[in-house]
Amino acid sequence: MELDGFEVSATYGGLLAGTREYHSEQLRLELAIEFPTSVANSGFALVLPECDFLPYWECSARLTSSEVFREDDVGSVLKICWFVEDINKPIPELVGDVLGQVDWRMRARSYQASEI
Repeated sequence: MELDGFEVSATYGGLLAGTREYHSEQLRLELAIEFPTSVANSGFALVLPECDFLPYWECSARLTSSEVFREDDVGSVLKICWFVEDINKPIPELVGDVLGQVDWRMRARSYQASEI
């Protein structure tokens, strides 16, 4: 598996008014649309914490793998979005912490040579 991209941003960055609880609920609704968790092999995975409001940091990673689902595939790809309170870790550790919560074969989408 290869990490092709990583981004981190402040979950509540740029917000000037309103409570953390209100904005957390709004973000959860927006993310549910952007990262459809009920669609198998969509290429997206959203990992939400089980708490009242989202942690301060939003992370996203794009991962590729040589694992294929069909004979004519070249590999598979997955974008994961998750939230953490502390980003003072090496990037591979941040990504590794969330990977155990995602079923690659259920969430990743395959790609073919023409998509490279």
